[in-house]
Amino acid sequence: MQLHHRFKYLLTASSVAILAACGGGGGTTSSALTTPSLTGTAAVGAPLPGAVVTLKDATGKTLTQTADANGAYTFADVSGMTAPLMLQATGTAGGTSYTLHSLLEKVPEAGVSGVVNVTPATDAATAQAVGKDPATVFADPTQIKAVDTTKLADAKARLNAALKDVLTALGQDPTKVDLFTTKFGADNTGLDKLLDLVQISSSTSTNGQDLKVTDKNTQVTKT
Repeated sequence: MQLHHRFKYLLTASSVAILAACGGGGGTTSSALTTPSLTGTAAVGAPLPGAVVTLKDATGKTLTQTADANGAYTFADVSGMTAPLMLQATGTAGGTSYTLHSLLEKVPEAGVSGVVNVTPATDAATAQAVGKDPATVFADPTQIKAVDTTKLADAKARLNAALKDVLTALGQDPTKVDLFTTKFGADNTGLDKLLDLVQISSSTSTNGQDLKVTDKNTQVTKT
């Protein structure tokens, strides 16, 4: 009888161990441990290789990454950050130094890899949305917190309207494409080609921030 009970005990213990290994008993799965992340490209027509890309949230929490040779960067874990988020990329291309900005309205959900690019297009639209030099806003988390997402959406729409002909020629729908969050590579194709064809900038005027688009071939500027 003692041998029988001992065998029964060993069998029960083995069954529990097998269930635990298989995820039985409601244990935490690996998918529940995944974190939200962000990727993007810093480019001006050419990539910004080695650009210092800084991500800051509405509370001032800051993360920094270095872009690779193609201007690509990844923030592997953005959990715990508070929207809106603002980016600043500082780098050099073709002997010219750039400091560019971008905005993201919300933090990706757990397990989701979001996209946010930093280009002259995002910098100009960001200036439109905040109504001032984006660098001033980036330096002050209280101003990042105060970013109006409705004004950002309006700035994106105006940017696409100004780029309507170019976007259409590149096979993009100007009413749908988001130059902030559409993934692209700095390879002179797709949306990167846009930065080869036009120069996009913003300037301060009595009306706030003017958006300027200059055709690099004809040097014709639209404001």
